[in-house]
Amino acid sequence: MHRLCAIAPLLLAACAAATTPTPAEPEPAAPVVEAAPAAQNGPAFGVEVYGEGPDVVLIPGLACGGHVWDATVDHLRDSHRVHVLTISGFAGRPALDGPLLPTVRDELVAYLEPLDRPVVIGHSLGGFMTYWLASTEPSLLAGAIAVDGVPALGWLMMDQPRNVVEDFARGARAQFDSLSQESFAVQTEQTLRGQIKRPEEVERVTEVSGRSDPAAVGQAVEELLLTDLRDQVANIEIPMLILGAGAGAPREIEYRTERYRGQVASIPKHELVMVPETLHFVMLDAPEVFLQHVDRFLEAVQ
Repeated sequence: MHRLCAIAPLLLAACAAATTPTPAEPEPAAPVVEAAPAAQNGPAFGVEVYGEGPDVVLIPGLACGGHVWDATVDHLRDSHRVHVLTISGFAGRPALDGPLLPTVRDELVAYLEPLDRPVVIGHSLGGFMTYWLASTEPSLLAGAIAVDGVPALGWLMMDQPRNVVEDFARGARAQFDSLSQESFAVQTEQTLRGQIKRPEEVERVTEVSGRSDPAAVGQAVEELLLTDLRDQVANIEIPMLILGAGAGAPREIEYRTERYRGQVASIPKHELVMVPETLHFVMLDAPEVFLQHVDRFLEAVQ
């Protein structure tokens, strides 16, 4: 059986694991966004809404809550109405019975329908969800941003045939199922140390993400690894911005970039940017650069 510490970087990152560069001077910690009343607390996710204006929907990644978007919310709330999701089973939210990701996708469609063509921004698993929504419900969205997320984490990322990935996915889920809450929190922190550059952000994200239900995370991992969207992303009609992790040695960045291109090349209107010196949590490692890209994209599509 694979050890969780060996598989977690693969499961939390959309690309091959990056080599951590020598950290630069620490940037100020992201501001803490004041709590807002939940707009919807359905079976598959809860939502908090901030501000007024054109709609932007933020979807966090595996085991993460809306807290990973605090700086983004703080930046956008004066000009946009920002909807921040937390998926059931993650960040202390009760787990969902039955399929998770398909239910999230279906409930998101219902949530988006009354909005005025929002832009959806998703990180990691949330990035995967943006491809899914954009390729099946293009009329609902004005645009989408995937932050270190790809249409198919399983087959291409692991360079293995389908049966191997299926066995791996089942084994990964069983591994998560076996974890106590305490062990899960410890393993989450260990993984995040390799996915976020700034120690204070590792601590902040771990404190909330460590409360996720290990079994729910394992279920999401299995479903994520076994869902392949590569053939359908060619149907995406809206503009897409894809922001990838750009830290590492030149050959490593080149390899990761080519992996991205192989999955997103068929999207008619897409831009791929590997954000320099960032690990998996691009928006936490380079918040100013990340928000510049977001502002530019929103201005173009809304």
